[in-house]
This record gives sequence, C-alpha cells and structure tokens, in this order.
Amino acid sequence: MLLLADGAPVDTEELRDRLWDAALDPATTAVRVTVHALRRKLGEPPLIHHDPGFGYRL
Repeated sequence: MLLLADGAPVDTEELRDRLWDAALDPATTAVRVTVHALRRKLGEPPLIHHDPGFGYRL
C-alpha cells in the first residue's frame, strides 16, 4: 500500500483495515509494531516515514 501511494501518507487506520483481519481491535498497535519491525529490517537510511496525524509514507 505504501508503494502504491507514491509518496503520499497512508493513514494508520486504512493500513489496519485493508491489511489485517476485520476483527482486529481498533486500539491495537499491530500497525505500529509491524512498521517498526520493517524499519529495523530495512536499516538506514530510513525508507518508511511517519507523519504524525497523517500516517506512514515511503
């Protein structure tokens, strides 16, 4: 989804709704934890950025 957004931020709720089970608790930190793990695996320079209030972008 981040690649398809072509640099535009993707809302955390949209990521959760489209990529996880619909029964997932909206208060869960699944998106944040997953993005954190991806950032660690991708290393430096950071490729995934968080825009508070907007979402994640590449």
